[in-house]
Amino acid sequence: MSDPKKMKVAELKDELAKLGQSVSGKKDELVTRLEEALAAAAPAGTESQAAAPSEAKKEGAQEPTKSESSPAPVEEAPPASEAAAAPASAPAEDEMEALKRKRAERFGIPFEAPKPKAAAGAALTEDQKAALAKRAARFGMIEKPAKAAKGETPLTAEQEELRAKRAARFGTAAAAADPEEEAKRAKRAARFAAAAAAAASS
Repeated sequence: MSDPKKMKVAELKDELAKLGQSVSGKKDELVTRLEEALAAAAPAGTESQAAAPSEAKKEGAQEPTKSESSPAPVEEAPPASEAAAAPASAPAEDEMEALKRKRAERFGIPFEAPKPKAAAGAALTEDQKAALAKRAARFGMIEKPAKAAKGETPLTAEQEELRAKRAARFGTAAAAADPEEEAKRAKRAARFAAAAAAAASS
């Protein structure tokens, strides 16, 4: 029998019916049900043992270029204690790893499992922290101080001086207004207030 994942739904249902299993459900459910039934029947029944040599002949006929003297290295499964300690990875990652392993076997190259990457900035040693501080000082990078509150950060004396100069230059509310300018504004307001009152009354 070929790989259950490659079989069509009708073929899966036929095989499940032969094994006396339920034939209802989606393809994924049928595949898992068939794999479980085959795994249960393999140790007890000789039917799967008789089918195994015919499968080997089919695979040998499909891949005549592969030399039998140099089998592809297969990585061993980790011990049960390590498997229990490792966190469960997403099913998609397992499928991708299985596909990569099959591809490595097909091309006759050793399969190297991907190594888990350390989190960015995780647990720097004192030497690494010192090296980063030296580098920051050399390139003029300033370390950001931790903010005490969510609001404004306290201003330095230099920043306050710059703000005062800007306020004086651009005439913000803090700068004193010119008396002539005040007189012009008052006359203008009176003139337009009188015009607005006349327009409203007519």
